[in-house]
Amino acid sequence: MNNILSFIYSDISLLFPILLYYFIFMYKQNINEDKKEIIFDISILLSLFLTINSLYDNNYYKFSFLVIIICICFINNKGLLSILISFISLEYTVYYLSFNAFLSFIFFSILLVLFVISIRYSISNYVMVYITSILMFLFFFIDAVNGKDFASLLFDSFFSTIIFLFNIRIITLFMIQFKSIISLHMSFKGFQESKDFKDNLFKITHEIKNPLAVIKGYLDMFDVNNKDKSERYIKVIKNEVNRSLNLLDDFKEFSKLSINKKYFSVNDLFDEISLIMKPLFIKNKVKSIFKIEDDIYMCGDYDRLKQVFINIIKNSIEASFEKEVIISVYKNNKSICACISDKGSGMDEDTLKRIKTPFFTSKENGSGLGTSICEEIINAHGGFIKYTSLLSKGTRCYININNMDDMADMAHSSMV
Repeated sequence: MNNILSFIYSDISLLFPILLYYFIFMYKQNINEDKKEIIFDISILLSLFLTINSLYDNNYYKFSFLVIIICICFINNKGLLSILISFISLEYTVYYLSFNAFLSFIFFSILLVLFVISIRYSISNYVMVYITSILMFLFFFIDAVNGKDFASLLFDSFFSTIIFLFNIRIITLFMIQFKSIISLHMSFKGFQESKDFKDNLFKITHEIKNPLAVIKGYLDMFDVNNKDKSERYIKVIKNEVNRSLNLLDDFKEFSKLSINKKYFSVNDLFDEISLIMKPLFIKNKVKSIFKIEDDIYMCGDYDRLKQVFINIIKNSIEASFEKEVIISVYKNNKSICACISDKGSGMDEDTLKRIKTPFFTSKENGSGLGTSICEEIINAHGGFIKYTSLLSKGTRCYININNMDDMADMAHSSMV
C-alpha cells in the first residue's frame, strides 16, 4: 500500500509543475514571451528536483521520469535546457541510481543525437517518443540481464516504459489543448479587432452624416445675391467642414475617444447649435424653443458637446414633424443640466430600454450608433444621459454634466 501511495505521489510530483505551467497559460494570455520562457524553465527544474527526491524508490521508474523531462524540453524546442538536464541526469543515474556509467553515457548521447536529427529533419514528436521508449526499454533490458533478479527487473523495465508512455501522453494532450486554446484566443482577438474596426467605421460614418447634412442645408439656402446671409452661411459651413475633419482625425486613433477640455460659454455653444440646426428645423416645419440660462460657463470639450447636442436635437426634430422641440439648459449646484423634449412619436418600453445599445435603431436608415456615441462622450465628461418617453406623446432627454463652478467662474472672470 505504501509503495502505491509513494508511486502516486512521485507521479504527481513530476506532472504537477509541468501541467500547472500549461494550465496557467491557457488562461493567462497577456504574459509576455520572456516570462513564459522563464516560468517553463522553472517548472522543468522543479519537476527534476521533485523526481530526484521522489519517495518511490525504484531506479527504473526514476530513470524513466528523467527521460520524460528531457523529452518535454525537446518537444518545446528547449535544446540548451535539455542538454543541461541530460548532464544532470547522467550524473544522477551513475552516482545515485548505480547504473553502468558507460551504458548511461551511450543512452543519453544517443538520445540527444536522435532529438537533434528529429529537429533537423522535422520528424514527428510521436515517432521520437516511441523510439525513445524502445531505446529506454533496451537500456533497462541490458541492465536487467546483468542483474541478480532478471524476472523482477524485466517487470520493472516493462512497467517503467508503460508509465513513461502514459505520462508523456498526458503532457502532450495538455500541450495540444494549450496550443488549441492559444490559437482560439488569437482568432478571437483578431475577430475582436475586426469587430472594433467595423464598430468605429460605423461610428465615424454616422457622425460625419450630421455635419454633411448641415452643409447641404446651408448650401440649399445659399443666395449669392444676399451678401450678409452668404457670409454667415460660409462661416457655419467652414465650422462643419472642420468638425468633419476632426471626426476623421478621431477615426485615425481607431477606438480612442479623445476629450480636449477647455472653459467656454454654454450660451455661445447653443447660439452656434441654434444657427447650425436652423435649416433642419425649417425643413421639417418644427418650431424650436431655446431656454438657455444666462451666464453659464463650463469646462469641457466644446466640439464633442456640440456633437452630442446636435445629434440629440436632430433625433427630436426627425420625430416631431410639424411640432415643436424645447431645449432647456440651466445650472444645478455643480452640474450643468440640459433637457431636450419633443412632442413627437415617442418610444415604447422595449425601445426605451434598448435606446443606448449600439446598432439598435428604430429608424429605417439609422445606424443605431448616435445615442451610444453621445453616451460615451457625456460619460467622458463625468456626466450621464437619461431618456423618458411615452408612445405617441413624445420623448425627453436629460443630460447632466459635472462642472466645477469655482473654476468656471474664474474662467468667466478672465473672459470678462
